[in-house]
Amino acid sequence: MPGIGSSLPGGEIDARSRRFLIERFTLLRDDLAEQAAAGEVSDPQTKRELAIHDAVLAALSRDESFPKGNAAREYVAEVARAVDGASGYEQAAFEHRAFGELTARLDTVAAR
Repeated sequence: MPGIGSSLPGGEIDARSRRFLIERFTLLRDDLAEQAAAGEVSDPQTKRELAIHDAVLAALSRDESFPKGNAAREYVAEVARAVDGASGYEQAAFEHRAFGELTARLDTVAAR
């Protein structure tokens, strides 16, 4: 997915991002586990998603290796898209860019 990936060398995750991701994936994993325990979901995909959550959380919180292969990356990209949609990311990014462009233009005019 374009735009998903680290801008830090070697794919490192900074401490603030790490804390956010641990919090987010813990909440998502707990919600999914609750649904599974209540019998709301019980398919193989749920088990796969729980395993991905566990592996990603272990890597983030205990510096274990991140899962290899595309399954975890695809799932994380899917979660990122859902979070972006729910939080209105595209609109917020557009507004931030628009205000930045306006500020830059005003800076140019003020400098004349």
